[in-house]
Amino acid sequence: MTEQVMPGRNGGTLRRGGGAMAPKLALEIKQMLREGSVEAAQVLIEKARGGNIKAIEVVLAYGIGKPTERVEVSGPEGGPIEFVAGLDDHEKRALREAIRAHLAAVPAE
Repeated sequence: MTEQVMPGRNGGTLRRGGGAMAPKLALEIKQMLREGSVEAAQVLIEKARGGNIKAIEVVLAYGIGKPTERVEVSGPEGGPIEFVAGLDDHEKRALREAIRAHLAAVPAE
């Protein structure tokens, strides 16, 4: 079966009939991956034992699990976050002027 190719956006090409993979082909690919996964894991472990940092990271991430990343969000000087809602026009204008004055006082990097 020949594929009909037509021009796509930005110089690419589109395959007529959509982009979904045929179910039979998808099953064949999954089977090949299952069969090769043991050998791939053995190669990865050997690379990790040899000192390959990326291989070590992958083995640890999938074998043990990545540590939970924590992100702390706080306001100025570690204080609470202040939310500003429902400002009237006068308050909005004062806030804009304060921001402009602050930005003008900060030296450019």
